[in-house]
Amino acid sequence: MSTFCLSRNDPGGSLLSLLLDKAQESRYKKGKVKVPAPAYRRRGPSGARSGHRGRSNMSWFTKKTGLEEFLKKDEDFYKMLHDQASKALEGIEALQKFVSDPSPANAKRVKEIEEEADEYRKLLIEKLHQSFAPPMDREDIFALSRAVDDIVDYADTTVDEMEIYEVSPDDHLRGMVDILRKAAREIEDAIKIIKDYPRIAREHAVQAKFYENTMEKAYHSALADLFKKTDTVVMLKMREIYRHLSNAADRGDHAANIICNIIMKAT
Repeated sequence: MSTFCLSRNDPGGSLLSLLLDKAQESRYKKGKVKVPAPAYRRRGPSGARSGHRGRSNMSWFTKKTGLEEFLKKDEDFYKMLHDQASKALEGIEALQKFVSDPSPANAKRVKEIEEEADEYRKLLIEKLHQSFAPPMDREDIFALSRAVDDIVDYADTTVDEMEIYEVSPDDHLRGMVDILRKAAREIEDAIKIIKDYPRIAREHAVQAKFYENTMEKAYHSALADLFKKTDTVVMLKMREIYRHLSNAADRGDHAANIICNIIMKAT
């Protein structure tokens, strides 16, 4: 026979209360005691459940309070990113004109486009700070904007160093700029349709990555011919400029990777 003892620390007899609750539960199950219905299931005279609030109509609430517009995804980022990519492509096309005709006017145009591209990025970042519900991850928007902006930045620094070092463009340099232009075109095309045609946008991004590989081969080919020369100073100057164009292609490759990540998350 078991003996239950109540300690001084348990004056209310919690163990005893537990046993009584179990006994009451057993009586409910046997039907000896009618279990009262919960308050939210009791019905009033009209048949409606008293104490039952029902499902909240969030759609009505958001419309009434203006939150619907506030919570709506901000689709402006698609256009802003595309505008930025278009400006980057414009900068590379201006660089291509410069390496074909290195005139002060063409150099100035590259710098003007780079400044315009910086303003596009500033507007996008400010919009990103203000937006409550961007259409994609904030980190992806920020990173893609930065990668695209870096492409036109490298175009500007290429012009700067060619002017500072007083070097003329050669065939390797013109070929590398053309590869960069093609990559920038693919990035611009991908961002343009990323919202409505993500799979096709991914194909453009993959093509941009292909041009980065092409740029890498062109870069090493240019270095191989450069190291055959005897003028060490010219070798150092041209190597620095080649490296800028190779880095620009790397940033295009990074932008393509971000585009693929955005598409993967959306689909």
